[in-house]
Amino acid sequence: REASAVACDILTRVVSDDENLGTEAVLPTMLVGGFGEKTLLASLRLALAIGQNGNLAQHAKLASSGILVPLSDSLQSAMTSGDSFRFSACLTLLKYVGPHVSTSGQTGQMASVQAAIRTATSVLQVPGDDDNTRALKESCMSCLEALSSNASLWTAISKDALPSIVLYVTNHCNSGSSSSSSIGIGIVGQ
Repeated sequence: REASAVACDILTRVVSDDENLGTEAVLPTMLVGGFGEKTLLASLRLALAIGQNGNLAQHAKLASSGILVPLSDSLQSAMTSGDSFRFSACLTLLKYVGPHVSTSGQTGQMASVQAAIRTATSVLQVPGDDDNTRALKESCMSCLEALSSNASLWTAISKDALPSIVLYVTNHCNSGSSSSSSIGIGIVGQ
């Protein structure tokens, strides 16, 4: 955990660019390939390790560093290319970091998380119920649940995700008809 804290502090520290007088953290640059395309996967793994081992303060630092824009882009790209490891890694990282997005944060952060919600939601509509597809859908549901802790995302979740969530739950419950009927009885009996 201490290593995650130190790595988070180093990678999210805002560095001043003397030529343009701009400021930028190192981690988002790494995630877009700013240090070479071969560093993308290692950067994603490092960010994921910080997310999984870090605390809420470190998750908030990651979110405010500008990581959400390249993370959302990478999630979409991984889905399109069928890269299940990268998709799962981005989704897991989004689960930890996404709830900390701020409406007053950097430009594009909120829009990027909303785009990631649409991407995760589209996975729920994929036909198939094999083990890999089911695990991917469950990961998407878990991510959407985590993102729902941020009230600023409720509109995007209700508009973009809720119809697909209802369809997913309905289909999931219908596959075990005895559980769906017992749910109905439990509601009526109360």
